[in-house]
Amino acid sequence: MTPRHRPHPIAKLQRWLDLVIFLLGRPHPVPIDEILRSVGYVKDEADERDLESARRMFERDKEELRAMGIPIRFDRQAIHFGREIVEGYRIDDREAYLPYLRALEHMATSGSPKDRGASLPEARLTLNDVREAVLALQDLATNPTHPFAAEALRVLRKMAFDVDLDRWAGAPAAVVDTEASTTRSTLLKLAHALRERQTVSFRYHGAARGQTTQRRVQPYGLGYRHGQWYLVGWDPDRDAIRTFHVGRMAHLRLIGPARAFTIPPGFRVADYLRRHPWELGDGPPRQVDVLFPP
Repeated sequence: MTPRHRPHPIAKLQRWLDLVIFLLGRPHPVPIDEILRSVGYVKDEADERDLESARRMFERDKEELRAMGIPIRFDRQAIHFGREIVEGYRIDDREAYLPYLRALEHMATSGSPKDRGASLPEARLTLNDVREAVLALQDLATNPTHPFAAEALRVLRKMAFDVDLDRWAGAPAAVVDTEASTTRSTLLKLAHALRERQTVSFRYHGAARGQTTQRRVQPYGLGYRHGQWYLVGWDPDRDAIRTFHVGRMAHLRLIGPARAFTIPPGFRVADYLRRHPWELGDGPPRQVDVLFPP
């Protein structure tokens, strides 16, 4: 009698990593059967018995990952401009990634600690904690022979958005390079315009056409996705909401009076940052036929 193939082709740790990476890379909920085949729980020729065994394995993996703080959730979402509803599992990257940092002059020593669940909007550190972290990261980032020098430099650059690194002597110049400094200055201006409900004007280099144009935008929100900052707002010249990569802006100015517009009720920045690349642009949607070689 031929031994029955069991649907356990990969090790548990690898399966966990593959599952987390797969869900983080998907903007919409993924049905369980697609997860089972894409992550490697079963092979394409698996029968119903194999699928049932794989579903139980997925449920165990899901609960164990949840217990470790990985926010795997079952969700229902509209896609394709509301024409289709999908149900399945997803990891919301707003809950999966590290929180913003806040440096405090004094840390309270009494009272219960702040809840540290899966979603952490803010992590509080004393100035001494930040100083020790910055100095240690500087040592790594400035040592070209250290295997994690590049990683330490990236951490310092990310910290620069939340913490003023210039207050400690010896902060490496690479942390606040021209691009990072320009982006931070632009973000501060955009945040002020957003708070005051004031229109902004800037030169924008579009990636699709490679052209630079002058734009006017009423800022509705700022969002951070895949290591980049984006502005979402109303473009009166195009009579539509548009998304702009902050790093492609230049010569940003605040124009007109404050309180010049209101943000529509129900507006969410995340709804626009989850869009696929082919959903961006100024033109109307078009249906195309794509031919693939046999």
